[in-house]
Amino acid sequence: MDINTELRNHLICEFLTRKLAPSLLIETRGVINGIDEVIDAFMSVIEQQVESTFNGTNTTISQTYNNEDIIAGIKTFFKEFNIKITTKRSSKNAVNGGTSPSSIRLGEDSWYCVPQINIIVEGTNVNTMYKKIQYSIGHELTHCFNLLQYAIQNNKHPMSNINRQHYFDIINSKDNGIGNERAVASVLYVLNRMERNAYIGQLRQELLSVKNKMTDDKAIFELIKSTESYKKFMYLETQISIFNEVSNENLQKKIINWVNEMMDKSFTNYNQVKKYLNNRWNKWKKSYLSKATKIAYDIYATTDYSKWFDWGMMEDLPELKI
Repeated sequence: MDINTELRNHLICEFLTRKLAPSLLIETRGVINGIDEVIDAFMSVIEQQVESTFNGTNTTISQTYNNEDIIAGIKTFFKEFNIKITTKRSSKNAVNGGTSPSSIRLGEDSWYCVPQINIIVEGTNVNTMYKKIQYSIGHELTHCFNLLQYAIQNNKHPMSNINRQHYFDIINSKDNGIGNERAVASVLYVLNRMERNAYIGQLRQELLSVKNKMTDDKAIFELIKSTESYKKFMYLETQISIFNEVSNENLQKKIINWVNEMMDKSFTNYNQVKKYLNNRWNKWKKSYLSKATKIAYDIYATTDYSKWFDWGMMEDLPELKI
């Protein structure tokens, strides 16, 4: 089945089920408590930096935000933070970001989080840059939240889990590899469960920025497809399809070696590698589509458009008189 068709089917199912039996839906949506309010608070102070990047003489501005008053009164998973935003006026639109594992710390009695985030964004205009920063903060804060949950649940720093997932080995090959090695590393990077969750968190922020356009399931379908989050989803589908079609034995051997080195595996033939990648992709796809469509509907339900379905009670309808 075509991937866009799967998305469409998920949305249709979500809309029908939520209308017919809304109380039955109790699945997780991956939404972090207070996250929308936190990001709105951050963006209200970062907005000035974005505007100055285009209106002032400096085409590049770096600023660190660590004033706790920015999120005062918001109940979420952290109180302190250190977020560095670098904005660049540019002829292209691009964003890079990262979260430091030092965001997770052990106090006297429990683990806690002080997000250490660095985001560098290039943009051609204020609106594009603003939206990229917004969803990037959502992406990175999702990383922070998931790392904290791991620490709390396992009572140990998440660095052990990061290392077990070979996260840094993958990043090293993604950044320093050549040609197809980088392509393999990039697929393994996006397939990582931590990245999947972050892209779902990012999707929420991307859809919130266009909630006024979420008129119905068809409009939502097109809006999801236009997000950077969904483009990463489509990237994976395309790359997995390419992996499945590789027939050159020399390239197959190289891919086997790269996957073995990055993931500490001992695959001996290409069919094993294909099975490994396809299994991970299918789990990624199932989780992404399910949570993405639920998040989309949740946002839609807060708009005026959703109220159209609730106008008028049956007893108010006029009767035909003959």
